[in-house]
Formats: sequence, structure tokens, C-alpha cells
Amino acid sequence: MHPSADLLSTPELNYEQWRDMLRPNWGLYTPDDPKGFAGRVRSRRICGFNASDISNNIRRCERTQSDVRADGVDHCYAVFQIAGRSTIMQNDHAVTLAVGDVALIDSARPVMAIAAVAAPARRGATETAPRPQLVQTWRSA
Repeated sequence: MHPSADLLSTPELNYEQWRDMLRPNWGLYTPDDPKGFAGRVRSRRICGFNASDISNNIRRCERTQSDVRADGVDHCYAVFQIAGRSTIMQNDHAVTLAVGDVALIDSARPVMAIAAVAAPARRGATETAPRPQLVQTWRSA
């Protein structure tokens, strides 16, 4: 997935606006500093999948068990690190992503993302895939 050249032309969002843009496809996430938050989201569909180009200035963002229960989002998604570095932690595993790396995340479980540097230049792109179909594919492989 290539970064969207249009991301920087999208409006800068505060935390509540950013959360509202992400919630329908990605669920609830809580940043470490909602008051100082600034971010951008460009959502679209690619080959029938929900996809977003996402940027923000926060250091840490997490999806808690409460978030999982509250929104009922149940799919897996791939995070493509487009700029910067981040560490993703889920199920007692941690992986550090550099530009070009990809991580598969289960939205039905808590997850935490930590940026190496909180900066507007850190960007990621995501695509969803229905969780039941992925589980079936993994079991038959």
C-alpha cells in the first residue's frame, strides 16, 4: 500500500474528530495525550477492503479491553508503516515496525502502539479483512 499524497491536504483533526473518523472501521483507540493531539485520516476502499492513511503526533495509543467490548469491531487489519517507527504490542508480543514493515492486528483484542518519536511525519496505512475469513484460511493452511 502506497501512502496517499492527499493525506496532507485533509484537515487536521483534534482527538474527538480523529476518533470519530476511525471508529466505524477501526474501533475505539485512546491516545496518551488527547489534549495535545493532532492527526489526519484519509479513508477509502481498495479492492473492496476498508483502508485508511493515518497520521498523528502522539507517542502512545491503545485499544483497551473496554474499547473492544464497547464497539464490537471484530476483524483483523494490517498496519503498513509508511514513515517513522513504531512498536506494536498485542498478546504479550511486541514488534517494532520501520518503514516498509507490516503487522497484522486482531481488533477483537487489546493492542498498544508506541511511536519511536511523536511527530506528524510518522504515518501508517491500514487495511481490514473480516476476522472469520482469516481464521478459516489460517486453519486450512
